[in-house]
Amino acid sequence: MCFRNSSEAAAPSGHHPHDGATGSPTLEYNFAHQLPELTAPYEPATPLPGARILVLNEPLAAELGLNADWLGSPAGVQFLLGRGTDSEARPVAQFYTGHQFGSFNPQMGDGRAVLLGERRTPDTKKLLDLHVKGAGTTAYSRPGSDGKAPLTAALREFLLSEFMHAVGVPTARSLAVLTTGEQVRRHRTEPAAAIVRVATSHLRVGTFQAARMRDPENASGLLRRVADMAIQRHFPELADLSAPERYLELYRHVAAPQARLIAQWMRLGFVHGVMNTDNTAIGGFTLDYGPAAFLDRFDPQAVFSSIDAHGRYAFGNQPAIGGWNLARLAEAMLPLLTPAPGMDSAEANRSAVAAAQDVLDEYSAIYRHALDAEFADALGLDAQQPSHQHVLSEFQVLAEEHQLDVAQVLRQLTDTDANPAGLGSQAWHDTWSANGALGDNRAALRDLSHWREQWSGAQPDRELMARINPVYYPRNAHVEEALAAALGGDYAPFEQLWDALRAPFTRRVVLERWEKPTPSPTGFRTVCGT
Repeated sequence: MCFRNSSEAAAPSGHHPHDGATGSPTLEYNFAHQLPELTAPYEPATPLPGARILVLNEPLAAELGLNADWLGSPAGVQFLLGRGTDSEARPVAQFYTGHQFGSFNPQMGDGRAVLLGERRTPDTKKLLDLHVKGAGTTAYSRPGSDGKAPLTAALREFLLSEFMHAVGVPTARSLAVLTTGEQVRRHRTEPAAAIVRVATSHLRVGTFQAARMRDPENASGLLRRVADMAIQRHFPELADLSAPERYLELYRHVAAPQARLIAQWMRLGFVHGVMNTDNTAIGGFTLDYGPAAFLDRFDPQAVFSSIDAHGRYAFGNQPAIGGWNLARLAEAMLPLLTPAPGMDSAEANRSAVAAAQDVLDEYSAIYRHALDAEFADALGLDAQQPSHQHVLSEFQVLAEEHQLDVAQVLRQLTDTDANPAGLGSQAWHDTWSANGALGDNRAALRDLSHWREQWSGAQPDRELMARINPVYYPRNAHVEEALAAALGGDYAPFEQLWDALRAPFTRRVVLERWEKPTPSPTGFRTVCGT
């Protein structure tokens, strides 16, 4: 990562292997060309002469074959904000609909986000979206919207998304945070910012819903084209299948990664906060960190988002909401799932619904299996071994019963001696109390001590645990501390926390403060800033 001022950017090297050293990087515009009905050209309402890059993810820029020095130049900054001078550029806002907190909204779309285009990586030739959020209003902006993002919201997404990437959770990534030179008013006034995301695509459940709404019977082929793009971008192995099998398999290929993704969330204590269908990525990765947060203590009812008044997206509801969103996807895809002509329409519809229901049933089974596998790996166990299954299930019971700080408990188990001798000693109790994992909860100490005897007897794989359980974790209190300091102009805490979170399995003495399990501030709530 690099903190930089665009006016101080070094001159690009003449032998730099990346394009963009002397002009805009090469992009493709597949979404804009193939799905014009779901786009609107981005026409910036105002120039942003005071904009500059604040945080640049240089390793990701290198992966994309982008010249970091050029990105930090005035021309590079304008390119990232959708204001480049390349006559071939075609930045667009994407249209989608979706269910927001359970209610369908037919008028959505990128109100403050822009798809700059797709970038093909030089090494793997993989196609990735470049997408900026907070650059200004679009054709889909709500009345009164300014199209901006607060600085702290952009910095929060940068930290959380890159931590998720570091621990192996599929996610949209963060290339850069820019300040635009403006101020924005939300619950307080702060600098306006934009975040540049990188993702395998921005196809969502809401994209399919929009296509179905605009072309209910697939008469124009819009729904089919959306599905075919999803296959092209994410599941090319399905391209040679015939319809409707191709689209049923697409649905199955979307559902399974969602189940595994949410299982990873649940093991990490991640609370997404706004699991609307427009935030459910077809590619099976985490999208939109606006109100996201992490648990301090295991609590299925935990809600951090200030706009989730009824707890729809509470931590424990996430698996069921994932299935609910997939059911909405099935509804949108129904014309593609219907068997070939010749079957009675009512019978064909029943057949398609039954096929989709089978996939939803598979989703539930895949999720349960994935969750067991996640916790088994974290505990160094084998979920398939009967002797390990009781140890695994008992840990999950204890986590909920005693509201354990699961992240800290798992790391403490990773770090402490697995020898069962002396497990009930006062010294062992004192160690666990001191590290903050259990506080002064004597019942939890007693029960976990008994459980640990069984766990140690299962001979856990400590090397596996060390690869799974991070030393550093994006504690809400730590994130808020870093953001508050950045808002005041001090970026040292942010940079330190980022150093910890981008390599979260490697303990470093200089980062010791970010390892402590500091509880969230009283009444902690998040807002949908990005």
